[in-house]
Amino acid sequence: MQLKHGMTLKKTALLVLCLGALSLVACNGPAPSEQTNTANPTRVDVDPKDYPALQSKLISLVEARDRTQQAQALQLGYEDGLVQIVIDTEDAAASDDLAWAVEALDGRVEVKVDNLIQAWVPVDALLKLARHPRVLYVRTPVKPQN
Repeated sequence: MQLKHGMTLKKTALLVLCLGALSLVACNGPAPSEQTNTANPTRVDVDPKDYPALQSKLISLVEARDRTQQAQALQLGYEDGLVQIVIDTEDAAASDDLAWAVEALDGRVEVKVDNLIQAWVPVDALLKLARHPRVLYVRTPVKPQN
């Protein structure tokens, strides 16, 4: 069946459905999973009991609205969204696995000695690393005292 201007009934119905769907999205806004916190889209609240292998300083960095400011206040190594950490693992074999995990999470390993890894990792990767089964503890590097 042809309508005015050469449109078929199927094309018209499809157009009406598409316009209806667009108006529904426009009226209701984004789905809850698409809504972000504009102050810090990656901000999360962390229960320290859920992450016993993560140093409290690092938990506060994950939760911070302004991570740069928080990192400075805590005197952490922090550059371009990466934080400097030390991962304490079960043994040397576990540190090999964890070095691979650090790189898979867009981090970079600086030094690996026995069961310790010093690395720069994205702040958002800290929670994943702390839950890795071969991680004993994730902390900030010890800085020499003057």
